[in-house]
Amino acid sequence: MTVRHWKIDLIRPFFWGCVLAGPLMLGVSIYQTVLCGAPRSYGAYHPIILGNQAILVVSVLTISLCTDFSGRKMWPVIIFSSCCALITSGLSGSRGGWLFLPFLAFLCIWVIRHSLTRYFKVLVLVVLFLLPVGIFFIENPIKNRIEAAYVDIVKFQNGTELNTSIGDRFLMWRLAV
Repeated sequence: MTVRHWKIDLIRPFFWGCVLAGPLMLGVSIYQTVLCGAPRSYGAYHPIILGNQAILVVSVLTISLCTDFSGRKMWPVIIFSSCCALITSGLSGSRGGWLFLPFLAFLCIWVIRHSLTRYFKVLVLVVLFLLPVGIFFIENPIKNRIEAAYVDIVKFQNGTELNTSIGDRFLMWRLAV
């Protein structure tokens, strides 16, 4: 027997779980970093897993806003939960999930492109081009992690140091392919 046979709707519970996950993850992150003094919030397992889960929550909630799945009255709650999840990802210090955000923004703009005015389209494009530039000029942990990743990539390409965080990932990808 399948879920479809019983006509069970799993989309709504998943959506509400994502809405609740943002503030809960932020609470755990603040507890671990502020109260416990951890340098990075790690959730239950690892900082990378927590950061990527937070970006997944942001993705689900953002797409629900774009497709009007949640309804017009829920947008303040969804935006609040998304902001909580983004802060959680920042506190985790993981940088990989943030690479998906430009693709998410493009996907959302593509979904709602017919309802956008020309002025808003230009404004969104300007913001999308200025946002990555702003990340590099503001002193924050994400900027530092991106710079560290760049240094690791250069070291890996030169062959001077393969035993770095990024180098280990490149080696795993090479073995997988």
